Amino acid sequence: MRRELRDLEGELQVAGFSKLSRRGKGSHEPWFHSSTGTKVMLPRPKGALLPDYADKQVRLAILKSRDKQCSSG
Repeated sequence: MRRELRDLEGELQVAGFSKLSRRGKGSHEPWFHSSTGTKVMLPRPKGALLPDYADKQVRLAILKSRDKQCSSG
């Protein structure tokens, strides 16, 4: 299921991730979870919908950050 960029950005923000400042040119933007150190690169496509792999990357990053929080807490 292809989703829009703002949907995935919202999920990352709710999960505690923050967008890092963009460094240089490129079509991806880095997101970082400060308490767990989990990173994810979110593509910024020219079209309205993201590729399918982006949704999977975001879900895995959120799960990974939750696992790290549970194991450290």
